[in-house]
Amino acid sequence: MEKAKEGAPGIGIVLKPAPGQEDFGKGQAPGQGDFGKGRLTLTPQGGSKGKGKKGKGKAGPPRERVVVDWRNTLEKDGVIPAANQYALDRLLEKAEVFVLSWELDKNQTLHEMRTCRHYEAFSATETTHERSGRFGKARWAHWWHCDAIFDDNNEVILDAEAQNLEVYAIQTRNEKHVNLRACDVFRSFPDAVDAYLQKLENRRSKTGR
Repeated sequence: MEKAKEGAPGIGIVLKPAPGQEDFGKGQAPGQGDFGKGRLTLTPQGGSKGKGKKGKGKAGPPRERVVVDWRNTLEKDGVIPAANQYALDRLLEKAEVFVLSWELDKNQTLHEMRTCRHYEAFSATETTHERSGRFGKARWAHWWHCDAIFDDNNEVILDAEAQNLEVYAIQTRNEKHVNLRACDVFRSFPDAVDAYLQKLENRRSKTGR
C-alpha cells in the first residue's frame, strides 16, 4: 500500500492502481482533487474489505461489486425504510456495496451515511458533484470495478448504460423512466434487489461459479 499524495483529499491509504485504473492517475479516484473527505476503502478487484468483519479470517471467493445510490434509492425523506434495509441486508450477503450520491452538500450526506446501521458493511461511501461524464457515477463504478448500479436518476442511468454497466433503474415520484428501453425499471429498491439476486443466481447456475 502507499499513502495518498498530499493534496489528494478523501483517502488516507490507497492501493496501487489495479489493471484498468491507470488512466485515473496513481491511485486517485475520478476528480479526486475536487472532492472533499469521503470514506473510501479500496481493494483489488474481487478482494474483500480490509476493515471490520469482512477483513478477518481467510479470504473468500471473489464477490460481486455494485454501486447503490443514496438519495431517493436507499434513503427516502431522511430515513432508510425497513423494506430497503432488509433488501440491503440481502444484497450485502452476495455483493460488495459501494454507496455513491450526487450531492451539493457533501458533509451533510456523508453524516447521514455514517448514521446508517450498515455503514461498516459498505465497501465505500462517497459523493460526486456530477451525475454523468468524466466525474459521473458510471466513471466511479468502473474505477471501483463494479458491474451494476442501482439509481433513480435518468441522466445517471443513461450514462451508465452507455458505459456498459448493468443498470437497475428505480422509479420515484419524479423519475418514472418511461423512456427507458434497454434496462430494467423497478418500482422500488427491494424489487430491483430481488431481480439482481435472481439474475445472479441464474448466472451462477449456468457457469457453476
